[in-house]
Amino acid sequence: MNLKKIIFLVVLLLILGAASCKSGSSSAAVIGEVVVTTEINNDNTPVGNLPVILDTSPKIYASVELINVQKGDSVQVVWRYLPNDQIIATETFTGRRMSDQPHDFVGGPSPATSWLSSSIILADLNWPNGDYEIAVQLNRKETKELGFSVTNEHELDTVTKQALIKNVWLGKGINSNRQITLPTNNFSKTDKNIYAVALTKDAPINTRLKAQWKLLETGEIMNEFITSASGSEYVVFVLNLQQAGRTAWNKGNYTFSLFVDNTMVTTKNFQIM
Repeated sequence: MNLKKIIFLVVLLLILGAASCKSGSSSAAVIGEVVVTTEINNDNTPVGNLPVILDTSPKIYASVELINVQKGDSVQVVWRYLPNDQIIATETFTGRRMSDQPHDFVGGPSPATSWLSSSIILADLNWPNGDYEIAVQLNRKETKELGFSVTNEHELDTVTKQALIKNVWLGKGINSNRQITLPTNNFSKTDKNIYAVALTKDAPINTRLKAQWKLLETGEIMNEFITSASGSEYVVFVLNLQQAGRTAWNKGNYTFSLFVDNTMVTTKNFQIM
């Protein structure tokens, strides 16, 4: 192989390598996080994450993270009220954030991560309670959806307390980690212990929990127990045959109810046969 051919191949390889590096260094724009909140920072990032919004909140934001966006990208945000499938607001963003357009994303010459914020205002819409959905579309291709609810103060309090209980299990045994080992909803008349285990999630310190065991046919409350929980932990409740002053349980349908600060948040039905 002569010198000219060698030089030609070397130059060709260098050109192909540069082109490969250039194409690999730029990635397509994508939608990152989508968060519903009632407050944002100056860069449109969310303050908190609120899947349930109080109906007196003056403004609701959809805070949207965009990854690898640049000049030429566009985003459309559509707000929809689900009970009657009604579009209540639509906003389009083109990456031209300026002092008079602070809620747009930054679309510069090079790919970067930036946030935008779309919003609806109570004074303009007087939104009804119920379920809503936000649809975010990037460059008329990729779409990401997020649901949220608007509710009154009483319902919000209930929903907030329900969120503190991740799950509840019933069973015939527990292990050293306070987890159910023999899960079931069917028990016998001679079972000495019937266990209920609740898993809390981010509960404030000393959150008050009350457990209630009830025979449904008669309405008789078999037992009530009050304790407290903090953070995320397993909490055990026991319906004990001896403590109930019985030699056998009555056959029938029962329910276990769990209360957080006197608000019932979940129930589990079971049978004794």
